[in-house]
Amino acid sequence: RNVGFFGCLPSHHLINNQLNTLSPFFNFMNGIEGTSDNQSNMDLGSDTLTLRGAANILGGRSLQPPLPSVVTDPISVGPNSGIQVGDLILVSDCESGDIFQVTGMDANGLMSHGAGMSSPGNTSGALSKVYRASAFLYQPYVRSYDIRFGVNGIPTLFMTDKQGSQALVPGIENMVVWYGEDTDNDGVANRYVRANQVVDMNRVVSVRISLLAQTIENNVSELPVPYEFNQQVITPTDHRLRRVYTST
Repeated sequence: RNVGFFGCLPSHHLINNQLNTLSPFFNFMNGIEGTSDNQSNMDLGSDTLTLRGAANILGGRSLQPPLPSVVTDPISVGPNSGIQVGDLILVSDCESGDIFQVTGMDANGLMSHGAGMSSPGNTSGALSKVYRASAFLYQPYVRSYDIRFGVNGIPTLFMTDKQGSQALVPGIENMVVWYGEDTDNDGVANRYVRANQVVDMNRVVSVRISLLAQTIENNVSELPVPYEFNQQVITPTDHRLRRVYTST
């Protein structure tokens, strides 16, 4: 839920991304995207899914005094916000917004946004405008999900964010994602298609995900047990049990 949410901005195209990176991972122009039958991590060709958006800070936090006077001035989130150096911040006043990485933080919550910090860093220390007290602060996020071999070669669902990759659920063998595309602008999906068949990711209003789970241990059945996944009946070569979980 709230994927593609960037505060009160009417369009994510009004965001000025100050992050110093060409990586598509930090491209906030798409709230959702993915690949179909990705062969980079596993022979199974699992799909990948990437979600982007912004979360409220402390339930909704506006700029705190002292307010900036020039575009290079620090931005104040106030004390006890939980924000740390290296975090990503979106400042927005409903007319435009800037995403930057926090390069310094004092005890009162005054956040610097200078250039030069790595992973990913900022292109400059100047925002696109001077924001006033009516602007709100959010924490942008990027989370990408895929299937890889984990501990002991067990297929595992992984999640990757700004901090790196972590194993979420072992025993997830495959993932297929269908994207609900709204073709007539009424807010309801008219069709569900795979990533390579989506005409415009900005028109995706929902997703349907199917996960294929397998038992961690082999030899739990006397004979290979056929299963149906992604409209195909498959007879495995091992003796594991499998179950499909689908949700929209």
